[in-house]
Amino acid sequence: MRMQQRRFTFFELMIVVALVALITALATPRLTKVSKRMIVESSLTDIRRAISETAMRACATGQSLTLTLDQDASRFRVSRTAMLPANNWVPSHAQNAENKAGVIIAGAESYDLNKNIEWQLGDSGFGATDNVEYAFFPDGQASGPALRFIIQNRQFQLDIDRLTGTPLIQELE
Repeated sequence: MRMQQRRFTFFELMIVVALVALITALATPRLTKVSKRMIVESSLTDIRRAISETAMRACATGQSLTLTLDQDASRFRVSRTAMLPANNWVPSHAQNAENKAGVIIAGAESYDLNKNIEWQLGDSGFGATDNVEYAFFPDGQASGPALRFIIQNRQFQLDIDRLTGTPLIQELE
């Protein structure tokens, strides 16, 4: 006895295709939201890390450091400066000869940022080159401008706590 093979009808195939299309339509926006959220969180983490590490290095080495935004390359560059805070305080552990010779403890010389960040410099008055600089001092103090930026159509403002050098990032409505 030979069994007859059953084939799918056109109507059954159309139902399967419709179900697959419906599931895809429901799942795609959720996956897109997750990937956008990951891009935003990753970008914010990179900014916080660059600022926090630079502030810690300034305190640990007793050297004033500057973090300069190169918006074209989406990068923060770290450099030493001769500036000291108003009280000229330097931690005692950082006053040895090695640190006076200009050795910076291990840390990145630059921090690459996500290319999706749109910096909103506008009429900020940062100078002809539009360099945004944040200064970090050995006593933990910091200085620098508030700066707006956009990631994935979400607007944020970056500021630095003047006493601790902690990055303050706030989402704007």
